[in-house]
Amino acid sequence: MAKTGRTFVFDAEAALKAATLAVIGLTSAWKYKLQESDRKEIVAEAVAKAWSHRDSYDPAKASFQTWVGRIARNTLLDHIRRAKAREGSPAQENDVMTEKSPDTLMMEDEGLEAILRAVERLPEAYRSIIALLSEGKRPQEIAEILGCSPNAATIRCCRARKALRDLLERNMQESGRK
Repeated sequence: MAKTGRTFVFDAEAALKAATLAVIGLTSAWKYKLQESDRKEIVAEAVAKAWSHRDSYDPAKASFQTWVGRIARNTLLDHIRRAKAREGSPAQENDVMTEKSPDTLMMEDEGLEAILRAVERLPEAYRSIIALLSEGKRPQEIAEILGCSPNAATIRCCRARKALRDLLERNMQESGRK
Protein backbone atom coordinates (compact mmCIF):
# COMPACT_ATOMS: atom_id res chain seq x y z
CA MET A 1 0.00 0.00 0.00
CA ALA A 2 1.53 3.27 -1.06
CA LYS A 3 0.21 6.25 0.83
CA THR A 4 0.07 9.51 -1.06
CA GLY A 5 -1.28 12.34 1.03
CA ARG A 6 -4.72 11.38 2.28
CA THR A 7 -5.24 8.67 -0.34
CA PHE A 8 -3.63 5.29 -0.72
CA VAL A 9 -3.23 2.61 -3.33
CA PHE A 10 -4.98 -0.61 -2.32
CA ASP A 11 -2.44 -3.44 -2.00
CA ALA A 12 -4.37 -6.65 -2.73
CA GLU A 13 -1.41 -8.87 -1.80
CA ALA A 14 -1.02 -7.20 1.60
CA ALA A 15 -4.79 -7.45 2.12
CA LEU A 16 -4.74 -11.15 1.25
CA LYS A 17 -1.86 -11.79 3.66
CA ALA A 18 -3.50 -9.83 6.48
CA ALA A 19 -6.87 -11.54 6.00
CA THR A 20 -5.29 -14.99 5.80
CA LEU A 21 -3.24 -14.47 8.96
CA ALA A 22 -6.26 -13.07 10.77
CA VAL A 23 -8.54 -15.98 9.86
CA ILE A 24 -5.90 -18.60 10.69
CA GLY A 25 -4.93 -16.88 13.92
CA LEU A 26 -8.50 -16.39 15.11
CA THR A 27 -9.69 -19.90 14.25
CA SER A 28 -6.67 -21.27 16.10
CA ALA A 29 -7.22 -19.01 19.12
CA TRP A 30 -10.93 -19.83 19.21
CA LYS A 31 -10.26 -23.53 18.55
CA TYR A 32 -12.77 -23.32 15.71
CA LYS A 33 -12.48 -26.03 13.04
CA LEU A 34 -12.57 -24.61 9.55
CA GLN A 35 -12.32 -26.43 6.23
CA GLU A 36 -9.65 -25.08 3.89
CA SER A 37 -12.29 -24.27 1.26
CA ASP A 38 -14.27 -22.26 3.86
CA ARG A 39 -11.10 -20.47 4.98
CA LYS A 40 -10.30 -19.48 1.39
CA GLU A 41 -13.88 -18.30 0.87
CA ILE A 42 -13.79 -16.19 4.05
CA VAL A 43 -10.42 -14.67 3.12
CA ALA A 44 -11.64 -13.86 -0.41
CA GLU A 45 -14.83 -12.31 0.97
CA ALA A 46 -12.83 -10.24 3.47
CA VAL A 47 -10.48 -8.94 0.76
CA ALA A 48 -13.47 -8.12 -1.46
CA LYS A 49 -15.10 -6.21 1.42
CA ALA A 50 -11.85 -4.34 2.08
CA TRP A 51 -11.66 -3.42 -1.61
CA SER A 52 -15.25 -2.25 -1.78
CA HIS A 53 -14.86 -0.18 1.42
CA ARG A 54 -11.33 1.07 0.66
CA ASP A 55 -12.53 4.68 0.73
CA SER A 56 -13.44 4.31 4.40
CA TYR A 57 -9.90 3.25 5.41
CA ASP A 58 -8.24 5.86 7.63
CA PRO A 59 -4.53 5.30 8.27
CA ALA A 60 -4.74 7.61 11.29
CA LYS A 61 -7.05 5.11 13.04
CA ALA A 62 -5.32 1.80 12.31
CA SER A 63 -2.67 0.19 10.16
CA PHE A 64 -3.82 -1.36 6.90
CA GLN A 65 -3.15 -4.87 8.27
CA THR A 66 -5.22 -4.20 11.38
CA TRP A 67 -8.07 -2.73 9.32
CA VAL A 68 -8.14 -5.74 6.97
CA GLY A 69 -7.73 -8.06 9.97
CA ARG A 70 -10.83 -6.54 11.56
CA ILE A 71 -12.78 -7.02 8.35
CA ALA A 72 -11.59 -10.65 8.21
CA ARG A 73 -12.57 -11.17 11.86
CA ASN A 74 -16.07 -9.83 11.23
CA THR A 75 -16.39 -11.92 8.07
CA LEU A 76 -15.34 -15.01 10.04
CA LEU A 77 -17.94 -14.23 12.73
CA ASP A 78 -20.59 -13.88 10.01
CA HIS A 79 -19.55 -17.28 8.63
CA ILE A 80 -19.79 -18.86 12.08
CA ARG A 81 -23.25 -17.36 12.65
CA ARG A 82 -24.46 -18.63 9.26
CA ALA A 83 -23.04 -22.09 9.99
CA LYS A 84 -24.84 -22.20 13.35
CA ALA A 85 -28.08 -21.11 11.70
CA ARG A 86 -27.74 -23.88 9.09
CA GLU A 87 -27.15 -26.42 11.86
CA GLY A 88 -30.37 -25.36 13.51
CA SER A 89 -28.77 -23.73 16.54
CA PRO A 90 -29.17 -20.02 15.98
CA ALA A 91 -26.42 -17.77 17.28
CA GLN A 92 -27.40 -16.59 20.74
CA GLU A 93 -26.90 -13.09 22.06
CA ASN A 94 -24.68 -14.52 24.78
CA ASP A 95 -22.38 -16.52 22.47
CA VAL A 96 -18.79 -16.27 23.59
CA MET A 97 -17.73 -15.06 20.17
CA THR A 98 -20.29 -12.28 19.91
CA GLU A 99 -20.13 -11.09 23.51
CA LYS A 100 -16.53 -9.94 23.73
CA SER A 101 -15.80 -6.75 25.56
CA PRO A 102 -14.22 -3.82 23.73
CA ASP A 103 -11.04 -4.43 25.74
CA THR A 104 -10.91 -8.05 24.55
CA LEU A 105 -11.52 -7.03 20.95
CA MET A 106 -8.79 -4.39 21.18
CA MET A 107 -6.37 -6.94 22.63
CA GLU A 108 -7.15 -9.34 19.76
CA ASP A 109 -6.49 -6.57 17.23
CA GLU A 110 -3.22 -5.71 18.98
CA GLY A 111 -2.27 -9.39 18.96
CA LEU A 112 -2.98 -9.69 15.26
CA GLU A 113 -0.96 -6.57 14.55
CA ALA A 114 1.92 -7.95 16.67
CA ILE A 115 1.86 -11.19 14.67
CA LEU A 116 1.89 -9.30 11.38
CA ARG A 117 4.77 -7.08 12.53
CA ALA A 118 6.71 -10.14 13.70
CA VAL A 119 6.17 -11.92 10.38
CA GLU A 120 7.45 -8.83 8.56
CA ARG A 121 10.65 -8.93 10.68
CA LEU A 122 11.41 -12.56 9.81
CA PRO A 123 14.05 -13.33 7.18
CA GLU A 124 12.56 -13.72 3.70
CA ALA A 125 12.99 -17.52 3.69
CA TYR A 126 10.98 -17.85 6.91
CA ARG A 127 8.36 -15.32 5.75
CA SER A 128 7.83 -17.41 2.64
CA ILE A 129 7.38 -20.58 4.68
CA ILE A 130 4.99 -18.88 7.13
CA ALA A 131 2.99 -17.57 4.15
CA LEU A 132 2.79 -21.08 2.68
CA LEU A 133 1.75 -22.51 6.05
CA SER A 134 -0.88 -19.78 6.43
CA GLU A 135 -2.28 -20.85 3.07
CA GLY A 136 -2.82 -24.32 4.54
CA LYS A 137 0.06 -25.98 2.72
CA ARG A 138 1.49 -29.12 4.26
CA PRO A 139 5.24 -29.80 4.44
CA GLN A 140 4.97 -32.20 1.48
CA GLU A 141 3.47 -29.43 -0.68
CA ILE A 142 6.01 -26.93 0.62
CA ALA A 143 8.79 -29.35 -0.32
CA GLU A 144 7.52 -29.45 -3.90
CA ILE A 145 7.28 -25.66 -4.07
CA LEU A 146 10.76 -25.13 -2.58
CA GLY A 147 12.34 -28.00 -4.48
CA CYS A 148 13.63 -29.81 -1.42
CA SER A 149 12.94 -33.08 0.36
CA PRO A 150 9.85 -33.40 2.60
CA ASN A 151 12.17 -33.87 5.58
CA ALA A 152 14.02 -30.64 4.78
CA ALA A 153 10.69 -28.82 4.34
CA THR A 154 9.47 -30.11 7.72
CA ILE A 155 12.66 -28.85 9.37
CA ARG A 156 12.33 -25.46 7.66
CA CYS A 157 8.70 -25.21 8.79
CA CYS A 158 9.69 -25.96 12.38
CA ARG A 159 12.48 -23.39 12.25
CA ALA A 160 10.20 -20.74 10.74
CA ARG A 161 7.53 -21.34 13.40
CA LYS A 162 10.16 -21.25 16.15
CA ALA A 163 11.63 -18.01 14.79
CA LEU A 164 8.14 -16.44 14.74
CA ARG A 165 7.35 -17.72 18.23
CA ASP A 166 10.71 -16.40 19.55
CA LEU A 167 10.10 -12.99 17.99
CA LEU A 168 6.62 -12.80 19.51
CA GLU A 169 7.92 -13.83 22.94
CA ARG A 170 10.75 -11.29 22.74
CA ASN A 171 8.28 -8.57 21.73
CA MET A 172 5.98 -9.49 24.63
CA GLN A 173 8.87 -9.37 27.10
CA GLU A 174 10.04 -6.02 25.74
CA SER A 175 6.56 -4.55 26.03
CA GLY A 176 6.19 -5.85 29.58
CA ARG A 177 3.15 -8.02 28.86
CA LYS A 178 4.66 -11.25 30.05
